[in-house]
Formats: sequence, C-alpha cells, structure tokens
Amino acid sequence: DSSDSSNLLFDYEQDARTSYEFRYVICLYLSYGPTITRDKMLSQPHKLIRPLIQYICSKGVRSAVVLEYVSRVIASLLHQNASLTVSFMLQMRHDVLKTMIHHVGCVGVSVLVPRLVCERAFFDEEELRFGKVNLQAVHIMARDNLQMVIAEWIARAVESGVVVLTTSLTVENGLNAMRNVSLRAMMAIASQIEDQHANSMQINHNTSS
Repeated sequence: DSSDSSNLLFDYEQDARTSYEFRYVICLYLSYGPTITRDKMLSQPHKLIRPLIQYICSKGVRSAVVLEYVSRVIASLLHQNASLTVSFMLQMRHDVLKTMIHHVGCVGVSVLVPRLVCERAFFDEEELRFGKVNLQAVHIMARDNLQMVIAEWIARAVESGVVVLTTSLTVENGLNAMRNVSLRAMMAIASQIEDQHANSMQINHNTSS
C-alpha cells in the first residue's frame, strides 16, 4: 500500500472519506455492521485480526487516516469481547502496547489505549461509569510502565524543537491518553467496589429477611 509511506501531515490535510473511500466503508461495516461480522473476526483472529495488530504496532511511518480506521475496528472488537481481543493482541506481541505508543499522536490510537483498560458502561446515566476492568491489560501497562513510555514520547516531540502538526498531535493526544488511562483505571475499580458492596448488602438483606 503506497499510501502508508505518505507524510503524516499530508494525510491529516486530506478528506479521509474521499481519499480512502473503500477503506472508510470497510471500517464502518466492521465497526458498526452486524455483530456476526465481529464474531467471525474473533473466531479466526490469526487470519482476520493479525493484520490490524501488525499495522498498528509497526514502528515505521503509517497513514494517519488508516491508523484511525484500524483503531476504530479494534475498539469495536474490544466492545464485543474485550478479554478475547486483548488476549490475542498479547499473544501476537508481548510488547503490543509499547509499540502502539509509537503512533500515540493519532487520535484513534490515543483513544484506543485507554479503552484497553475498560469500556464505558453504555446506557448508564452516570458520565464516569465504566465497565469491568480488564486486569490483563492493566497488568501489562504496569509491567511496561506505559505512562512513562507515553511521557517519553511527548518529551521527545517537545525536545525536537520542530513545530509541526505531528508534534502538536503527539503532545495533545499523548496527554489525553495518559489522563484517560488513569481516569478509567481509578473510576472502573471504584465502580467495581461499589457494585460488590451493593451486592453484599443485598445478600445480607435477603438473608436477614
């Protein structure tokens, strides 16, 4: 794919829906189409998910637009079955999270990393209500000192002294990723403790009555 070697700045200036029309339609279908489509991907991860992980974990220059699409599809797979998706990602590469951070300047990647911690609790009235923590991903983040890795990428971008769009995006999206990883980890664990407390209270109430 010759577009993968394109300059990132050029990619951001393009209309993604026009320049990447075919891939845009595929992304929408895989992300928001029938559930059976994502079930099929999860049932054959080596064939259907491996290319996505290989793309997003590449250390080379990648198309910013395609990175957005790939991140969106992986995020949809996480929503479908987080444990299966994360398990396969870690089977493919033990350093999958660290290599993804090479592209933290991409909005899609900076949003995807926090979603590995846990998903939002959809249809919940509370804005900061999150689902079950994915402990496997949290352990890997702690092992790899992921927050520090993101901070190092931000520092590297600032120290380069080159004021371009990619530098600004790395700083802005990197900081957003760091904040949201911490926020999700704290709020999700708090939500689980509250749920466990509520369940125990309900059990005690049922027992006493």
